Parts: sequence; structure tokens; C-alpha cells
Amino acid sequence: MLISEQNLIKDDFLQKNDGKVTEREFEINYMESGMNVLTTINFIEGNIKRRQLNLPWKVTSHFGVCKLPTNDILFWGITRFILKFDGNISILPVERDNHGAGLCYYNASVYAFGGWDKHRIKDSAFKFDINKNKQIPIASMPKPSRFCSAVSFKGKLLISGKDIPYLYLYDPFINSYSKISLILHNLSHKILFKGAINGRVYLSQSLETTSKIFESLDLYHWDLAFTSQVMHLSLLSYVAYNENLVYFIDTFQRFYCFDLKLKILNEIRLN
Repeated sequence: MLISEQNLIKDDFLQKNDGKVTEREFEINYMESGMNVLTTINFIEGNIKRRQLNLPWKVTSHFGVCKLPTNDILFWGITRFILKFDGNISILPVERDNHGAGLCYYNASVYAFGGWDKHRIKDSAFKFDINKNKQIPIASMPKPSRFCSAVSFKGKLLISGKDIPYLYLYDPFINSYSKISLILHNLSHKILFKGAINGRVYLSQSLETTSKIFESLDLYHWDLAFTSQVMHLSLLSYVAYNENLVYFIDTFQRFYCFDLKLKILNEIRLN
């Protein structure tokens, strides 16, 4: 289903307060693989505006993305630094580069799990203390995996990856992992989820057929439910969440908006 920019703003970004309807500003930041441009999509006043910021480095494929409570955005790919964007660009140095690591913010630190470089698939993990600007090693994952994703929930971190047919639950207080066994669909690519929304995370699984499965996982009961189907085969990446809407972008720069109430995945046309 295709929806217009005007309908998106009018129907989904209007908030009623004491009988009055006011529009809310909403912004998405993303970077394209192999490019040196940071793109910002701004939803405001009934319009969608796009602006771009040139970076001094190219962003390689399969970079990790993490958003901080301060609304700063962190990106990490095959570079020995984490790129921080808060309207300006700053550098957080790390000891190694990586493809496809899962990034997750928890308790003033950014955690990174798995990924790979030109030599091997990795089981390594570490946390980066934002306040101290310091990288701290943690216990390695029980099994190495590419295309990892992670989300924090109830004091623990839930981790998925292409090369593991189940989920890991990492406890940062005792620095150990446990395994959550679920019946997952065919994992030809990655499970993707970011952000626990009303006790659920949303998973995108690429199939080797002509479609994708889009599911939700109840974190209280570990119940996995079919939610929707994506018509395109390309990988989805989470970009933002606002009220009852979750936003994704795929590898062909197509934007999607998933309505949590209606359980409908719509494509968004950008100018």
C-alpha cells in the first residue's frame, strides 16, 4: 500500500490536546552504504524535507546504528571509530573495526555484539562507556554471528544474529549469556529489531522466497506472532519510532512506516 506525504502528516502526526490539533516535528537520520553523506528526513508542517551533510569518510556496508537518550546518533562500521552525530560530527575511538555488529544503548554505555571483518566472523563483544569515552571488554557471545541486532529490556540485552537460530539474553550485571529458544522462520539474512515498544520488539526476517516476514515478539511471554508481510526482498533497517509508528528503510532507499495499531506496513514516497 502506498501513501502520500501529505496523508502521512495529516493522519498520523496530528495530536489532539484539549480539543486542539497540533502538528509535531519528527526527524529521521540515516546514512547510505558506501557514501559519505548523512541524510536527515524532517517531518514538519505537513511537509517532508530532506537535507544532507557531507562527511569526511565513507560509510561502509552493514554499519551498526544506535540512538542515545540525548537523541545523539551513533554509527559504527569498518572504521576504528564510532561516529557520533548530534548536529555536528564527533569521533569516539575504538580498538577495532567491524561489519554488522549489533549496537545497543544501556546504562550510559553502548554495547556491541558480533559482526565480522575480512578475516573471520566474530563472537566478540564490548561496551563503550559514553561518559568516560572508554572501550571495556565483556564476555564473548557463545557463538559468532553476522548481522547482529540488540535491544535492552528489563535490565538485560536481547541479541539476535544471522548465524544463530535462537536468541541470546545477556545480563550485564553478571556478564553472562543465556539462550532463548524460539521457533524462528528461515533465516537467510538477519533478524532485525530495535527498541522495546509496549513490551514487544519487531523482527524482520528475509526469506529466500519473494517476500519477507515481519513479526512481533512479546518480551513478557516470549510469544512470537506473525504481523505483516513485506513485498520487497531487500533488507530492512530500523530508523525511528514515534508514538504508534515504526519507520524502516531498505537497501534500495525505500522508506516504510509500520502502524502498530492497524498492523499495516506502508511505503512512504519521498521527494
